Amino acid sequence: MNCPHCGQPVPEDAVFCRSCGRALSAGEPATAAPAFLEAGRPAQEAPGDPPTGPWAPPPGGYPPGQWAPPPGGYPPGSSGNRTLIIVLAVIVAALVLMTGVAAAFFMVSRSESTTSSTFTQVTEAPPSTVPGQEETTEPPAVTTPSTETTEPGPGQWVETGVPQPTGESYYVAVSDDFLVISADSGLYAYSLTQESELLKLDTGGTDAGSPTLDGSLLAWWEGSYDETSGSFVEQAIYATRLPAGGKVEAVPFVRAPSYPQLSDGYLTWVEASPESGAQDSEVWQYSIYGVPVDAAGAPRGEPDLLTSAPRAYVIGDSSWTYGLSSPYLTWEQHQDAEGLGAGVQLMDLRSGETRQLAPSGGGRPSISGSVVAFYFEGLQALDLEQNQQSTIDASGDWAVVAPGFVVYLRAIEGGTPGWDIVARSFTTGAEQVIGTQTTPPWLSAPLAASSRHIAFVDDSGTARLFEWQTD
Repeated sequence: MNCPHCGQPVPEDAVFCRSCGRALSAGEPATAAPAFLEAGRPAQEAPGDPPTGPWAPPPGGYPPGQWAPPPGGYPPGSSGNRTLIIVLAVIVAALVLMTGVAAAFFMVSRSESTTSSTFTQVTEAPPSTVPGQEETTEPPAVTTPSTETTEPGPGQWVETGVPQPTGESYYVAVSDDFLVISADSGLYAYSLTQESELLKLDTGGTDAGSPTLDGSLLAWWEGSYDETSGSFVEQAIYATRLPAGGKVEAVPFVRAPSYPQLSDGYLTWVEASPESGAQDSEVWQYSIYGVPVDAAGAPRGEPDLLTSAPRAYVIGDSSWTYGLSSPYLTWEQHQDAEGLGAGVQLMDLRSGETRQLAPSGGGRPSISGSVVAFYFEGLQALDLEQNQQSTIDASGDWAVVAPGFVVYLRAIEGGTPGWDIVARSFTTGAEQVIGTQTTPPWLSAPLAASSRHIAFVDDSGTARLFEWQTD
């Protein structure tokens, strides 16, 4: 279909036009572009000039073993050491907002002690807040199309073999079109729709990581480690249309960007700076920026500062998480800042309104469509359209949401350290354990999922891929 405002082609399930940034849903005025998505007009001014680097490590921009030193600075560990204490480890699921068929599991159900995953009505809506304004009792209006899809029938997750890159793998991203693997030997792509070999991407000989996929559009981080300053410099975000598109600079190195995420033609990233102004600050400010991109990944207009409120601890094995599923942005808030409380925050990018989903102690949000999962006294899921929330698993955490299901980690009972990797249907509540890991979640690569695929890196540094197959 075509955008009713500018006439450019857009995907059938798009919420905003990736060319002009305007809303596509019925009832939205044709003359009013979304505050945060209109190309070329910042929604709010950034505090000061963009950073020029060198900066401390980006929040999650590097796979385990290739992380930059902490703000105080010490040499990075060997790329083969998967047991490193990762400073600034951001364990987050970069989800692709995909159309497709939801998976209805026909598998063994959880034990009797497991709480139901059926959505239950929330009797009191979570507060909706806008920085600098008083809190209200009603959540912001949501007009995103429903994420419900047709059930494919009984089936199960089946592992499918993929070629492995040289050396250990550290990070994966997946859509229903491609699997992307970040390894100590480079960045690789593998087609899931046709027979092909593992394609090594041009990363210019620099460190590369944090791949994120939107169908066949890939974005990733690159940077060079400077031994003198003890930090990464010349950090930039690049994009390409797989399998053979040209390499595009999506965010230039002068901004020192990190941790990109893609959803429905919109790219976000983080620009980090120490809150105290000193590199050894224990709390950093993680400002999140965004810009519409074209089919090749090139930005359309100037970037917008979406929020400068996120704060994160960067000491020890601290981790920080944010997620994008246009038109929503969600993140973990470690400290009260700019009128927002610690916990889990959600922003509607159409209006700029922000609401708190979980208080202090909550974290690790992941979002797909209008469903967001997060940890607070167990793994929670909230349907933003229906305003319904449920406990998915009282022992679950570190989740990734995909259309129709969620994949997450659950601690194994019995004294042996380890975590099951669990896929669970939102519709039926049935689950399948597809793997285990002994590496603590805050030290391991995040899980990845699309509507019909799940990918992760196991303890041995091998990329694993599962595909939904009907009976």
